[in-house]
Amino acid sequence: MNAILATASPLEDHRADDRPALTVSVVTATRPRLLAKAFSLDAEGHLVKTSVADMAAGRIERREVPDLQAFAALLDSLEPAQALVYGLPHARGHALQRSPVTTQADPDGSLAAGAAIARTNDYLRWERRPGVLMLDHDEPPPGQPVPDPEQLRAWLIEAAPVLAEAPMLWRPSASSFLFDRDGRELQGLRGQRLYLPVADTTKIEAAGRALVARLWAAGLGWIKVGAAGQALPRTIIDASVWQRSRLDFAAPPRLSDGLQRRPPAPILWNEDAPWLDTDRLESDDEILRTADRARKQATEAARPEAAQAREAWIEAHAPRLAARRKIELDAARAVLASAAARRVLLGDFELVTQEGETVTVAEILDAPVKWHLKRFADPLEPEYGDDPRIAVARLRGGGPPTIYSHAHGGRTFRLERAQSRLQLARGQQPRVLDAVLEVTRLQGELFDFGGDRTAGMARVVGDRAVPADPEWLTDHLGRAFSFYSLRKLGERTYEADEDVPAWLPRRLIAKQGERDLPRLTAVITAPTMLADGSILDAPGHDPRSGLLYVCDDASPPAVPRDPSAEDAVRALATLWEPVRMFPFVDAVDRGVMLAAMLTACVRASLPTAPGFAFDAPTAGSGKTKLARLLGVLATGDDPAVLAPPGGREPDEETRKLLYTALLEGRRVVLLDNVNAPLGGAALDAFLTSSVFSGRTLGKSEMTALPNRALFLATGNNLRLLGDTCRRVLTARVDPQVETPWARTFDFDPVDWVAAERPAFVVAALTILRAAHLALGPGRGQFGSFETWDVLVRRAVGWVADQAQGTGLPTFGDPLGTVERAFAHDPETGKLSALMDAWEAAFGDAPTTTTQAVKVATGAGFQGEEPSALRDAIEEIAAQGSTINRRVLGRYIERQCGRRLAGQWFERGTLRQGAPTWTLRRSQR
Repeated sequence: MNAILATASPLEDHRADDRPALTVSVVTATRPRLLAKAFSLDAEGHLVKTSVADMAAGRIERREVPDLQAFAALLDSLEPAQALVYGLPHARGHALQRSPVTTQADPDGSLAAGAAIARTNDYLRWERRPGVLMLDHDEPPPGQPVPDPEQLRAWLIEAAPVLAEAPMLWRPSASSFLFDRDGRELQGLRGQRLYLPVADTTKIEAAGRALVARLWAAGLGWIKVGAAGQALPRTIIDASVWQRSRLDFAAPPRLSDGLQRRPPAPILWNEDAPWLDTDRLESDDEILRTADRARKQATEAARPEAAQAREAWIEAHAPRLAARRKIELDAARAVLASAAARRVLLGDFELVTQEGETVTVAEILDAPVKWHLKRFADPLEPEYGDDPRIAVARLRGGGPPTIYSHAHGGRTFRLERAQSRLQLARGQQPRVLDAVLEVTRLQGELFDFGGDRTAGMARVVGDRAVPADPEWLTDHLGRAFSFYSLRKLGERTYEADEDVPAWLPRRLIAKQGERDLPRLTAVITAPTMLADGSILDAPGHDPRSGLLYVCDDASPPAVPRDPSAEDAVRALATLWEPVRMFPFVDAVDRGVMLAAMLTACVRASLPTAPGFAFDAPTAGSGKTKLARLLGVLATGDDPAVLAPPGGREPDEETRKLLYTALLEGRRVVLLDNVNAPLGGAALDAFLTSSVFSGRTLGKSEMTALPNRALFLATGNNLRLLGDTCRRVLTARVDPQVETPWARTFDFDPVDWVAAERPAFVVAALTILRAAHLALGPGRGQFGSFETWDVLVRRAVGWVADQAQGTGLPTFGDPLGTVERAFAHDPETGKLSALMDAWEAAFGDAPTTTTQAVKVATGAGFQGEEPSALRDAIEEIAAQGSTINRRVLGRYIERQCGRRLAGQWFERGTLRQGAPTWTLRRSQR
């Protein structure tokens, strides 16, 4: 049965010595009942190692220890069926004290009570609490002897002086110091482990990267040449161990009769020192530049040795490959050379599955659904680590199909078919075009962008969809196809290689509506909920929505399909935790923020969505941090901050900026520090259109792009303009202090969300899914954003009702901010003043703008000059010292019919060729 932890903040759980406890996880295997290595002696008395088994089932439990002495005792107490994990178990939006654990979780992500969690990053999380940073040393620099503990520590301090003061525990690896019954040493010091208590486990991965950079900068990095000639970066510590789901096999090995282990006592340094603040390990620009230079120089120096090893590897393996695949020996050499030199696996390359079967790359590419996320041995070294599950195939990510191997710190191999050979001949353009399209559909790397008959072609670059231009297509086609023509030399006809014909990329782009490529709307990097309430959490392309879910995790985050109201409230507590310290003014502002967080997780599936803005009375209040947090939640990356457009034509500059953002594949547009009223026709169109058109620089034609971008803005005392008031929802924060920028907090919410994004996305989708199930289908009431209204706004109100009395804050209707925005809108103020003055001067009498200007300026008016009317008209139509009646007329025409405080202008009949305007008032 899963045990749920209390929700008290771990950073407030201080011990008597003011050092909070260190928290780790202990995994105990039940199938098989051995995690540690096993050693025995063969008939000749040689040591034989049996590798660690792959755990199929077991249990996981949190353990707290007060100090390094207690942590060392925990390590000593581990049994061969146990190992440590430094991430902590979570499920269904809450932390677990203990749980069953397997290699796979419930397929629907429901995790009913007592169900096992998976030992993956989705269920093992870093938390903002103290934990342990493990450093694994396996080999010294070239030419150096195995270091003793003091030397190893000295090397680390040389690279990172802050470690001289840090608490640290040293232990030998479990495979070290093995002896036979006669006391003969069979294996001495092999690996070494250093354990550093850290104040915040969410920073462990960043700390590891920073430490590796420092080691390279200090001359403690080198290149090791692999068996196939790979140039493998190395330092005195393993750079691939800082994963929250990775097992630390710290338990003693299982020894056969006649063997014994005699490890020395552990060593502790600075055991009473404060836990390490890993921010002090951060590398400055100079260290990073020095490290980069060192890596490049080491790689260059290793080239001759790598080339020699690669040739030897090819010659050793090519004959067997040629015989098995029934291909020429030179062709086999070419296949192996491509794998070793370029990390490109061609169709005849053979891979070993985790079941020990052999399959070719061509067979994998022919069945991507079958092989996507399946496990393999390392492509170049299948025997590496005796681990047949060390590599994973990624075939439905939208980009080129790849296999990622964790061997040697991680390597990505691209999978490619053999080039298709196409003949070029006069009069054969349609045949060539059809053949190219047929292969392109199989490759799955190009898409119809938007899917209608005017859609362009798109490709995926990382996690962005960008238009495929002719130059890129020329290069792509040259790699995918081998073009040739038939030529004659005397009586002999031969094949002559040809370049990509210049007409081909242009014809592909021009064939709009006829390419029959998969439709692409947006690229997402986390699960989402579609407009019909269904969950999309399977990586790959979804033909219903046109969304491409790119995910490299072999066990992607799973979203509950049938969450309860209680699940939704727990998810709300999880989702709100990073922003709980922000001083939102009232419930409506919190409702806007909650709606923004939910919208960020489903924006790609919504045809339109309102934008969100953050407003405060002064700088340093946290506006930009809130906007950045939403950007990270939406995409996983900190969004680029854009300067608000200006110039003489701000609306046109806004259109260019928004179109360029879509052209670059951005899914978040963040305008920071807006100091003028925000709004205009371009922004209004952007927010209410699922397709946005613009003109690419240097081209005359207009291009329409799918618009699934989240719009965000920040500003001090921000004001929205005109109709933008209902298109952008504003949340106001007010710290109510004179210098809000001087405040300090015990965590950074943006870093927190970045580190734990899958958990927060799953929490948001749990709320949305639970609300959808509880409320059923609905019809949106918020014009231009009907789907958003049904999916998001209703969910905010529903979960706010469910959370009453739970200790969570109250959340108001996010649309409550619209009325506020209109009240502060400069245009609304102008119109209100004009209506009030117009009513005082003319009542409901039809009046032309010429009459109104004459009265306002005193011409033809008996008595006191109507200063209120003059002030209102001058605010709208003043040009120098005069009032332009035509400008006034156009203004009233634009505002015609708009209700404000029960009043509106209505157009009447013509009088002497000019329209009359009547101020109407609703009956009360």
